[in-house]
Amino acid sequence: MKLFLILFIVSMSGIIFMISRKFALLANIENEKLPEEDFFFEVPDIETIKDFLNKKVKKLGYLIIVLGMRLYFRGAEFSKRKYSQVRDIIRDTVNKNKVNFGKFNKIEEKTENQFLKTMSEYKKKIHRIKKKVKEEEGIK
Repeated sequence: MKLFLILFIVSMSGIIFMISRKFALLANIENEKLPEEDFFFEVPDIETIKDFLNKKVKKLGYLIIVLGMRLYFRGAEFSKRKYSQVRDIIRDTVNKNKVNFGKFNKIEEKTENQFLKTMSEYKKKIHRIKKKVKEEEGIK
């Protein structure tokens, strides 16, 4: 990971160095004021070019951000799906081969909570009693 970070910083500094040299040459050209007759076509003003490029770079930046976020969310969803599929495959393989790996067998060997089981039985009994009372009273 550190290697990639170092390579990124070195390449970024090289790009900045090249761009700064181009800007220095551009500044020298602006100071010299070339005659208009040397060009065969009309060259737009530097300010209009800068404005145009700034707008395009902003649009490109937004596009890259949106695409990056979409890629991130799709990748996260894909990894969740694959993780659950691989987990199920491993669980089935472990159960089929009767191998004791602890975690996978614990998932299959879960027992019901006794308190919750008792509460559900009481609820069922109360429901049956209410139903009988409603039948005797003739209430629907």
